[in-house]
Amino acid sequence: MSLREEAIELFTPSPTSGEGGELLLFWLTENVLGFPQILCKMPLKTNPNVHYHGVDGVHALPADNGELAVIWGESKLHQKVRRAIKECFESLGPFVAGQVGGNAAKRDLALLRDNVDLDDPDLESSLKKYLKRDHTQNLQLKYRGVCLIGFDEKPYPKANHLMTMSALREAMKASLDTWRTEVSNAVKASSIDTVDIDIFLVPMPSVGDFRDALKSKLGL
Repeated sequence: MSLREEAIELFTPSPTSGEGGELLLFWLTENVLGFPQILCKMPLKTNPNVHYHGVDGVHALPADNGELAVIWGESKLHQKVRRAIKECFESLGPFVAGQVGGNAAKRDLALLRDNVDLDDPDLESSLKKYLKRDHTQNLQLKYRGVCLIGFDEKPYPKANHLMTMSALREAMKASLDTWRTEVSNAVKASSIDTVDIDIFLVPMPSVGDFRDALKSKLGL
């Protein structure tokens, strides 16, 4: 109960909070993609009414060739799919653009280096070598991204209407090409079209209802 209360206190009661998306992104990245998280910023918050800056989480994936992929996570929830996609990649861009990342990436890497806690001293020591700018293994860092984009989608039935799953799938298929085009345009506009990015597009009956449901469950 104590741990639960500590966790709840980290969430903001803001009606426009995107922390539900961040929580969903974390779960999907670890459980669907299998990318372990190596930095979570929520415990670093000192004020629950203020959102932390930068990406929503950092994950990692070692490769057989000795490279280490640092995977920057970003989530955006918005009623309009175009705005959610645009804002997501605008936020992610400064962290993954270029071989060594921008100043934003360097700051988060410093946070990671100073706060990493993997319950494995040998693994922590190995990881920190990649994060030291003057270490040869720093050149083997590879920057990637993972995104969750949540938005309102009209084909979802209202609460008092029934719709079969097959009918819902067909309704969603009609929007797929539009979503692909919006993602492609936003990635190119942010100059990160050469970066490996895993993307979760999550259409919802209502982003606002999703936020409200999470706050209600947390008792906020």
